[in-house]
Amino acid sequence: MEILDCNDRVQVVYGFAREDLVGRPFQTFFRADERAVYEAMVKTSHAVRRARQTTQEGMAVYVDMNVAVCEYPERKVLLVVVYNVTERMESELELIQSSKMATLGEMVAGVAHELNQPLSVMKTGSGFLMKKVKKGEKIDDKILLTLAEEMDRHVDRATEIVHHVLEFGRKSDPKLERIVVNDILRKAFALFGQQFRSRGIDVVWELQEDLPLVTSDGNRLQQVLINLFINARDAIEDKWQGRKPGKGEKQILLSTRAQENNVIVEVTDRGAGIPRAILGKIFEPFFTTKKDKGTGLGLSISRGIVRDWGGDIHAVSEEGEGSTFIITLPAAYGR
Repeated sequence: MEILDCNDRVQVVYGFAREDLVGRPFQTFFRADERAVYEAMVKTSHAVRRARQTTQEGMAVYVDMNVAVCEYPERKVLLVVVYNVTERMESELELIQSSKMATLGEMVAGVAHELNQPLSVMKTGSGFLMKKVKKGEKIDDKILLTLAEEMDRHVDRATEIVHHVLEFGRKSDPKLERIVVNDILRKAFALFGQQFRSRGIDVVWELQEDLPLVTSDGNRLQQVLINLFINARDAIEDKWQGRKPGKGEKQILLSTRAQENNVIVEVTDRGAGIPRAILGKIFEPFFTTKKDKGTGLGLSISRGIVRDWGGDIHAVSEEGEGSTFIITLPAAYGR
């Protein structure tokens, strides 16, 4: 990974003169905690998108890289062509954050309900204790311990919910790391699950537990999944609006599996389905079927996020029967 040669344009992008870079390791352009991940990607990929690097002044710069194996004075080398996409990336980050805030707005009622349960338990427990103290009645040690343990457990539950919301809502730079997809799926469901429960939607899980790791940004993958949850919820609600569903008719299936060198995540709903005439348009910016409810950016942003990691997302659907959204992410084998 030693830099053998470069053109004069590097000074414009990175602030280094050519003579200062020759002989240095290419990894020094990346943050210390991301060097191993990006080194593996440069060595094994033909293209790396939206990589975050650092200039001589310590400023962040975002680049796309095309990589090819070439000959350079009788030795094999990697030719890396770097494109500065910082301005475009900063605009996309603002758009992603706006979409995330809109998603949080969708979730606020469910999060409030999730918090209400542990708060109610703590209120009941503290009320019982105050009543006993005011009456001067002794509380059995076993009862006191049980109350304290239960209240402590629900404090932890409320803290976990708040932590998830803050983590999801924070504005952060993209961070590539090796993650377990099932863990991110469960985190996303922890934030959104109440939305399904309050509407009587059953969730079926089919997770492969020995999945390989993937290289992505956990916070952004969570955002993609929650966008798919929102769409699945709305599709089911649209289908049964004004009608009473039969048992098991309102259902969502969440599944993961390894397939060849990829990890597959599927979100399947038994909703209204997508007409064939518009199925090819749903990932286009500003295209929406939700009239006053949707911005038309959720799926477009989700596809952009997933493609930045070398993956993809597509949908299959049958009108009146439901839809399946399929996320494909390259596995991080050997990295």
